Amino acid sequence: MKKAKEILKTIVDIIAVSTSKYEDASNRYKSLSDFIRRKDSSIRQDKPLIYIHGSFSLGTAVNPLQGTEFDLDIMCCLQAYNSSNISQHDLKKKVGEEIIKYTEIHGMEPPEDKKRAWTINYNEKSKFHIDILPSIPTFLNDIVYIPYKDSATYSQILDPWDKSCNPKGFLKWFRNISKSNYHKKLDEYAERNRIKVEAIPKYTIRSTLQNIVILLKRHRDIFFKNLKDDNINDSMIKKESISSIIITTLAGKAYLQEDDLNEAFFNVVDRIENYILMQDMDDFIHFKYDENFTIGNRMFKIVNPANAAENFTDKWARNPYKKMAFFAWLKQLKKDAKKLKDLIYGNSSDLEIVYDMFGERYNENLINFINKDIDSNEILYLEELKYYKNIIGEVNIKGYKSTKKIDKVDSYLLHQYKFNSDEPINKNMQLLFVAETNIQKPYDIVWQVTNKGSEAIKANQLRGELLNSEYFNLNSTHRFQRAEHTSYFGRHWVKCYVIKNEVVVAESKKFYVKVV
Repeated sequence: MKKAKEILKTIVDIIAVSTSKYEDASNRYKSLSDFIRRKDSSIRQDKPLIYIHGSFSLGTAVNPLQGTEFDLDIMCCLQAYNSSNISQHDLKKKVGEEIIKYTEIHGMEPPEDKKRAWTINYNEKSKFHIDILPSIPTFLNDIVYIPYKDSATYSQILDPWDKSCNPKGFLKWFRNISKSNYHKKLDEYAERNRIKVEAIPKYTIRSTLQNIVILLKRHRDIFFKNLKDDNINDSMIKKESISSIIITTLAGKAYLQEDDLNEAFFNVVDRIENYILMQDMDDFIHFKYDENFTIGNRMFKIVNPANAAENFTDKWARNPYKKMAFFAWLKQLKKDAKKLKDLIYGNSSDLEIVYDMFGERYNENLINFINKDIDSNEILYLEELKYYKNIIGEVNIKGYKSTKKIDKVDSYLLHQYKFNSDEPINKNMQLLFVAETNIQKPYDIVWQVTNKGSEAIKANQLRGELLNSEYFNLNSTHRFQRAEHTSYFGRHWVKCYVIKNEVVVAESKKFYVKVV
């Protein structure tokens, strides 16, 4: 399946945040930034340095699943202060006063005062929130101190603070790893579209590493969404999703400049655990993955490549379920990646693994790509129509669906069950296809019905045979119809032929049945 090699690229194009969403995030950032730096701002004299960090700055933001939101991270660094002249509490309060004013002026709900950041929640329709993280500079390049409510010295002016981070340094590290591949893609895009590199809209091009991070983050989202909570451990793990910074860090360290997305993705999955440090006696060693490995009470480290003092797994010691959640996801990622690799490189036809890993079962673009472009040659045979063709008329198919059999419903009641070609429908539906033609009687109608896709292959139910009509007389109306039912995911089709005097005189278009 040649097209299967394009699965990962297609998935990324679907799940990555669009350029318009990046522009929307940029506009919200600018609105808040301008407000904080306005003339009568209470912290303007504190030299606020405001910038986006996290997924939107890295170019790795993913469309949220149903019930979740876009998360825009903003840093607000008050450069007039340092750890010797302000406490964590006072910093948080200073920035918070301006955030509260912003929400009041814009008629929004008051911001949430969280352990480190302030959170502005937009209306439900926008599915958007902003986390504003206050900070002060340190004397170590771009590293900043950030407040932490659980700190024993939260209200004291004391150096050093418990928590520091370096989002600017992390962004530089990430971009440096992606740089050669990204510029190569820019040049290729410019040449292909006959434009200058400078004219390429921002966020149009993603590096291979950005694409890998996007795929891993979506797999994480699907894993935790689908995780069963049949026992107490799984129930607790389900609540502890893995932070994007951990996934991004491990992917960046495991990425070795491969250009091809398939090769790079599977190599990163193979190597990803090598950059986790595990406690061994009084030292930390590189973790070696084994699916039978038990994590026990071991300590782990995933160090920020831009701030050696920051361990992204610091919460694991306080909450062991976070640690269990990570290794449960890693184990599933390894299993799923093996199945996906078999599909992409032609050793399997199990397309269900795509949905299992990345979701999007109801996404029109993915459904069309998988069921049309990939499955197009999976009908093992199409029974040959052994009639001469002389097309002199038209025939159209009307489709009807129900959870109950509808083959003997009166014609004037059928409209309430109607569905259209290529309209997504569920499994276990009863279908009825009715042929309407302008050919004068007498004639006969023959149907061709196909099943496609990995489920049909597994069940040995690929179809393409020719079938007679099922005739139905009601109120002197003679109806040519065909009853079927939906059993397998995929994009199947039905068509019909009008036969008169052993000649095909009308042929319908394919009526697609998209089972999702």
